[in-house]
Amino acid sequence: MTDTTLIPLSDIQTETCELVLKLGLKDFHSALISQYELPGAYDNQIFEARLKELLISQIEGNQVQRFNKLRYAAKFADCLPLNKITIDSARGVTERLITSINSLNWYRSKETLMITGSTGTGKTALLCAIGLHLCRHGIPVRYFRTRDFLESYKNRTSAGQIRYRDSLKKFRALIFDDFGVSPFNNADMDILFEILTTYYGKTVFLIGTQIDEGGVIAGMENIAAGATADAVIDRLSKPMRSIKLIGESLRGRTCHNMELKEEELEEMKL
Repeated sequence: MTDTTLIPLSDIQTETCELVLKLGLKDFHSALISQYELPGAYDNQIFEARLKELLISQIEGNQVQRFNKLRYAAKFADCLPLNKITIDSARGVTERLITSINSLNWYRSKETLMITGSTGTGKTALLCAIGLHLCRHGIPVRYFRTRDFLESYKNRTSAGQIRYRDSLKKFRALIFDDFGVSPFNNADMDILFEILTTYYGKTVFLIGTQIDEGGVIAGMENIAAGATADAVIDRLSKPMRSIKLIGESLRGRTCHNMELKEEELEEMKL
């Protein structure tokens, strides 16, 4: 029977732990304390096996830290993980769709994802779940409400706009929610043109909209700045993958308590 009695640390063990902490290896340190305090549990393990366990603890800790850093920087409107999205083929969420999203082939191919559906069908939740999935794979993401982004951009000086565009370079995926819900004007199209031209082929775009794909494109085509609209449409739609959510609104039936979702997310393993 394994002895699980906690053993006080010796001076050399304490000094070793302090050195590990100085290196910033917090998860390595926690695992090392466990090995020291429960030596009987490791009697049958050789040094290399014990060291491997410590290194794995630190690697997993680094992954969690990286994931949390990315998801906080993304400023998601929701934090429901992709594996918590309810599979419901009647609503357009199939196992095949989730498997396809999980594969990240669409990301590697730099496809635009356009999620359409009426209000309350779960577009924002799915967009953010996909964004979280990207963060889990170390991919920096930024979420925006489209109108908020456009107005914030317009309120900056010319130099400020350039700095703002430069600040987006660190993100490999940009999410624009509520896209086209308020009609675009020429100034809006100029901004979208700047963003899409700057990051086309480097960044993946995820779009959420209450308007169907054809309506979004038609709305942009009707703007006077035809050449700019054509360029925006071309960069958004080539290539594009559309996901249509259908059915009645889910509002009131799903949990919108962000604190509870945060707690659940913190407890999940990467």
